[in-house]
Amino acid sequence: MKRPVGIILSVIVLGCFAAGQLLFTALMAFSAVFGSRAYGSGGSLAPPPKIILYFGLFAALLFAAMATWSIFTIIGLVRLRNWARISILIIGGCLVFLGGSSALFAIAAIFLSPTPNAQSPLTSHTQHLVLAITGIFYGLLAAVGVWWLVYFNLRRVRALFAPPISRLPDCTLDPAGYRAFSAPPSRFAQVPTTITILACLFFVSALTCGLMAFAPLPAFLLGFIITGSGQHILYAVLAILSGLIGYGLIHLDNRARIATIALLCLGILNVPLMMLPWYQSQFRIYNQQIVDKFQLPGLPATAPPALTSAYFIFIGVIGLVIYGGIFWLIQRHRASFLKSSPPSLPLL
Repeated sequence: MKRPVGIILSVIVLGCFAAGQLLFTALMAFSAVFGSRAYGSGGSLAPPPKIILYFGLFAALLFAAMATWSIFTIIGLVRLRNWARISILIIGGCLVFLGGSSALFAIAAIFLSPTPNAQSPLTSHTQHLVLAITGIFYGLLAAVGVWWLVYFNLRRVRALFAPPISRLPDCTLDPAGYRAFSAPPSRFAQVPTTITILACLFFVSALTCGLMAFAPLPAFLLGFIITGSGQHILYAVLAILSGLIGYGLIHLDNRARIATIALLCLGILNVPLMMLPWYQSQFRIYNQQIVDKFQLPGLPATAPPALTSAYFIFIGVIGLVIYGGIFWLIQRHRASFLKSSPPSLPLL
């Protein structure tokens, strides 16, 4: 069967993504392993903190996993497998969420945080140019995600990926052999695509928080900086909670929907706190602590970008829009959760 132009272009674009991810895998692994050795080989500078090594290795593994996912999706798209259509929809949804939010934050940093970092070797104009290029890059990623979400949900495109009757696992033919009756779709096939995307985001959050539980980085929650054993416990709890919610969403467990709403309420509670001078001061201190953790020995101390009150207001508004969108998606598919029985593995 001749593949439509849209599928061919999607395969090419996703192939470029996979090639870039493999390139970044090699670069991050090389810089993490060999860069630390070269840095301290001269004798004048001490080796960088181990967190930089761990961060580089984690980034390399993450890029390798994304490249593997992209390659398998490409193979499935070429063979017109429906799971590949769902996979690229999930990738598109993640691009829209992560790329769109990153683009907005970069643009906000240009207009709402005009004070340049005095300790940076870059001028204010150069810093704004870098942020603009970053915003355009992430905006393009979000645009690709929107394209995939729209294109692979078209009826004619869905029909291309529908398996023929001969490939259906459970079907019977009538005595004349002309009509087939297929079994009901699987439980996973009944999960709305948007809920699957949301579940994948929770799985990514669980993986990130799980790794952060072992990292020597402080945590920040509702204006409080949590250090020591508290930071490890908090990240571990968030990792477990995110994993359970993701598992519950993918199984249409109503308890996962309620837990998601509870987290949304927590995020909404955080928005008015962001307007307080105390909160903003705490967040600036937290940013400085993060920068200090990655500070290379022997080099002048650096300061994080200045964040104005207008920037916090903008981030708060964007946060409310995101929380509202997720709440709308959860409520839109409420019936799917209510009519589905909970999974055998207890969620809570």
